[in-house]
Amino acid sequence: MEKVLFKKWIRGIAVESKYDSLVGNTITKWKKGTNRFEDDFCNEGLFMGFGVDYEELNDGVGQYTNCLIRTNEGLIERVLIENVKFI
Repeated sequence: MEKVLFKKWIRGIAVESKYDSLVGNTITKWKKGTNRFEDDFCNEGLFMGFGVDYEELNDGVGQYTNCLIRTNEGLIERVLIENVKFI
């Protein structure tokens, strides 16, 4: 197991949602600074291995690789590989 630094996802906080009939979907405005990854690698953990996750799209399923990180608190985080830095 190797030590890593990683960026966490900042959960989005919706401030306004409305249905746009022209586009045919809901448009959401997020509170500034949410619904994004942290700017810096400020969380420490241990790299446990790689995993695969998926997202359902209109054209089917899209798969992507992620890293499984054990935090200092003992929790397991799934982190996109571009948000992990080995130290």
